[in-house]
Amino acid sequence: MNKKIITTFLVSAVFFLFQGPEAFAAITPDEVVELVNRERLEARLPNLERSSALDLAAESKADDMAAEQYFSHTSPKGITPWEWFRNEKYEYRYAGENLAIHFRDAALEQRAWMESRKHCENIMSPKYLEIGVAVREMEWEGKQTTIAVQMFGTRMADEKKLDLSERGDVVCPKRYPSVLGASLPSDNNGGLTGAAAGFLADVAAHWKIDMSHLIALLFFAGAQVAGLLVVLLLAVRNQWVRRW
Repeated sequence: MNKKIITTFLVSAVFFLFQGPEAFAAITPDEVVELVNRERLEARLPNLERSSALDLAAESKADDMAAEQYFSHTSPKGITPWEWFRNEKYEYRYAGENLAIHFRDAALEQRAWMESRKHCENIMSPKYLEIGVAVREMEWEGKQTTIAVQMFGTRMADEKKLDLSERGDVVCPKRYPSVLGASLPSDNNGGLTGAAAGFLADVAAHWKIDMSHLIALLFFAGAQVAGLLVVLLLAVRNQWVRRW
């Protein structure tokens, strides 16, 4: 009976590991916007309105990253995020950008952004009225993965609609545990945020595997260790019973 339980447990772990990318939930721009506004609602901030101009700016940025094979706020050709806004004739008073890579689940992606101070400040800032989002499948170092772009903005003409009288500091909740993933601060072209997230993202990139598969691999390794511990405990128990 015990052997059957252990075998079933290990087989289930293997099945989870080797499910293809289609087994993981795909991210959609609508989901990304919904999760952003859910966070803002909990903080009693107004919803961000979806902007077609910002959607186009985000799509152009995502397409450029895919074509030029980079993941950064500034392209190898020196194109900054603000140029994508200007290309869509979006005359902004305030603007920001969030990026993410190697996620196939919108909730995990949102958690990673909320765990990063700079990302969270963009999501929770009272300075923004609008948002645009793009999600793209792209080939990254020989493997397919997903990138997401968030563009935040307030037009010059809409500045009077902002209520910054009681702005204070942006409040970023700390209710989430650490999650796996890679992302970049909105106002920094430097490295990945969070030591653990950056390390795991580097591992995924080095071995050319999707982040969701790395999560599955870690799950599988944990399942194997747990299975071995169960076997050892049963062996010790059997030896103890025989002695008595």
